[in-house]
Amino acid sequence: TDAALHLHARTLAQCTLALVFLGGAVGKLTPEYTSGEAFYHLYFLQKTSWPYPWLRDALSPEALRTLATWFSRAVIAGELALALAPLWPYRVAAIGGSLVMVAMIAISTWNLLSVMACLIGLLLALLVAHGDGSVSSGGGITPSAGL
Repeated sequence: TDAALHLHARTLAQCTLALVFLGGAVGKLTPEYTSGEAFYHLYFLQKTSWPYPWLRDALSPEALRTLATWFSRAVIAGELALALAPLWPYRVAAIGGSLVMVAMIAISTWNLLSVMACLIGLLLALLVAHGDGSVSSGGGITPSAGL
């Protein structure tokens, strides 16, 4: 039926989102990322786009390093949380995942737009296609979903 097809499409979109972010999180589970060292050098010291030059001017080196450490840990936690997207209600996964990806594009590089736009479009199109939320109102993957 159309409802079953729509549920399967949403579940596949949630799983795709989870897989993308699981890969990113696992790749960052290294001492360099968990300590903040990688983000400190790649972003806080080397990037020339806003807000990084402003942060270098406004903060002491110790505060900048502390910010980089917490930023790195927040990124890893966010990616791990999005890796659990199939367990979330679809609306939360679609909107939350899209907002996180837009934030990643804004604070990192516009080149990510070419990668993230397709996934954002998929998530939001499926959200709009069945706007009343009746198909996924019970949450993510469930035994009653027939998956």
